Amino acid sequence: MVQSNECHAAAQVKALAKIHAFIRDPNLNETRQAEIRKECLRLWGIPDKARIAPSTMDPKSKFSELIQGTDMETFGYKPTLLSAQVIEKISHVLDYRCMVAGGQQYFLLGMGKCQIYLWDGTIPMRWRKLESFKTELPRDSLLLVEIIQELKGEGKAQRRISSIHILDGLILNGTDIREQHFNQRIQMAEKFVKAVSKRSRSDMNPIRVKEVYRLEEMERIFVRLEMKITKGSSGMPRLSYTGRDDRHFLPTGLHIIKTVNGRCPSL
Repeated sequence: MVQSNECHAAAQVKALAKIHAFIRDPNLNETRQAEIRKECLRLWGIPDKARIAPSTMDPKSKFSELIQGTDMETFGYKPTLLSAQVIEKISHVLDYRCMVAGGQQYFLLGMGKCQIYLWDGTIPMRWRKLESFKTELPRDSLLLVEIIQELKGEGKAQRRISSIHILDGLILNGTDIREQHFNQRIQMAEKFVKAVSKRSRSDMNPIRVKEVYRLEEMERIFVRLEMKITKGSSGMPRLSYTGRDDRHFLPTGLHIIKTVNGRCPSL
């Protein structure tokens, strides 16, 4: 550290003196600025081109561009209702994961900043903009989500917050992760959410990744279930599921996902 500092000390002093001189006299001009800029861009491997705004596309065209000819039936597949016959097919419990459901499923398409669109998977395809939400997503992002009404507190002080819960990630900021294992996709979605979340902005709607449980450990879900009084329930307690940060929502069922080849039954 000492040798490095002493080796570059003279150059640093000279550079700081030059900066000081330019601050004191705004009329000074560095004739080598353009040359230095080009040399820096060459060294860093950055094209010497002016930044331009990306071309705008409608959500249907952007979706087609992202999925690159994938069979549309894949996106129209609906979860199988859990029945006695379906339960009989669950022979290897270790092959499954589960998540608590709380709303309708949508495909969420991020086209940059607040340009976010929803599609429920039905044909003909109709994307609609996610209105009344303060949320930002990077462009070229495609997610499977639920729109959840989260609740915080009880009684008159209870607050209701609309949030996005990610069930699965398909494409994250242009990176296609569909060929990854389910567990890997969830981990990548967690990193994605951590990168895009703005915790200092309390006015923004939260985006989270669903908590995933091993099917053989689903009793851990029951610990999170309790009866709570919610607004609009006329004082009658309702079954609620409490998440990681004390926010709760009204569960509607259980997603059971098979993480090996084969379709996924869900309740």
